[in-house]
Amino acid sequence: MGLDAVVYKNSRTIVSLCEVQPSRIDPHTGEVVFEGNTSLQYPPNFFEAARMRLGNVDTIRQLRNEVEKEIGKNSLLVTKVLVSGTHSGDILSLSEVSKLEDELIMLQERADLDQLTALGLLSNKLKVLVTAARENGNPIVFV
Repeated sequence: MGLDAVVYKNSRTIVSLCEVQPSRIDPHTGEVVFEGNTSLQYPPNFFEAARMRLGNVDTIRQLRNEVEKEIGKNSLLVTKVLVSGTHSGDILSLSEVSKLEDELIMLQERADLDQLTALGLLSNKLKVLVTAARENGNPIVFV
């Protein structure tokens, strides 16, 4: 068990690439949904701009403790991203994505974010998700 995050591709991109039109587009996440088994004809992750494994339950707890020390308990990173290792279904809106980006910059200024540390790896993964969210106009979804 653990925490993954995904950003779905912009629906206009998906619709232009699909032979069958989707039955709906989730207004909260941007996820393109098909009726029946239609989505099975596409490769895994075809509808995703980015997907990152953030960590297992224990890793998320440890990261939360580190982030709390560096930028505080009330940060978006602590209250919305690292809140638990299993909060699937939650989303970070595009406005929250901007705040997350600001907090990642603050974290980089205050902490040792060597790319080989768990905190450094988390920061890099979140930057990929932030970029994908901005490029596709969709939120970050925890799955």
